[in-house]
Amino acid sequence: MREQFRQYIINLYQDIPQEVYEGFLLVFCLGVVLFIAFKGVRTGLRWSSVLLLIEYVFLVFCSTVIFRPTGETRQYDFHPFWSYDRPELLVENIMNVIVFIPVGMILGSLLRVKGSWTSQATKSITWLVALLIGCSISITIEALQFWFMRGFSEVDDVMHNTVGCLIGWCMVKGSRLMVHDLGFDKKADRIMEFILKSGNMGHKRSSWLKVHYSWLGRQYVVRKAFSMFRRFGDLINHARIFPLDSLRFFPRIMWNGVRSAIKGE
Repeated sequence: MREQFRQYIINLYQDIPQEVYEGFLLVFCLGVVLFIAFKGVRTGLRWSSVLLLIEYVFLVFCSTVIFRPTGETRQYDFHPFWSYDRPELLVENIMNVIVFIPVGMILGSLLRVKGSWTSQATKSITWLVALLIGCSISITIEALQFWFMRGFSEVDDVMHNTVGCLIGWCMVKGSRLMVHDLGFDKKADRIMEFILKSGNMGHKRSSWLKVHYSWLGRQYVVRKAFSMFRRFGDLINHARIFPLDSLRFFPRIMWNGVRSAIKGE
């Protein structure tokens, strides 16, 4: 069966000229650079995903329709599940599922709002939309194969391609859900640890110095130095949870500490 998979992959892409792959790679790299340069990193990567989807789908069209040799007659079978009675078509059915998995994965990673993919996107593509897109692409391929007499048109290919697209969408959504849950639990634990340990950023907490060395703890310079060290420790703990906010508020926290020391507060 391994040799059958290998031969199927070779037959799928051997008719496509090498220039097509080189052109796709060049357009994609250039598109990524331009999108990131003019749209920013986050939005640029989203638009790059759209470009990748378009190129991959067009590559599938190239292998199934555009560069496939034209037959003498139309070959088709529109009876569902007819290929299941032929064990020799098992590898082809599996590959028809695998080929559309990347389509579903890219669709699952895209975000849309008001029918477009933008930096303000707030809604992800649902499984039903991904299913309809995958089914539409597959139907278009089978229709073109039937019309131009290139390849074998069948309903089973549409079903397998649609299932592959849905599997790819579920893989992305499932992995995102697992990563989100793990990340949220980890951040929640850090927030709780920070609150229990730091209180309100160093203010009105019992001083270890005053408890064990009361005379030294009453000295102003020593007390302020310990307070400053506690502020640094609180800032480090805060940076573990909110790194960007910590960088933004670091100058203000340090300035408030210096100002309080000058005023003798």
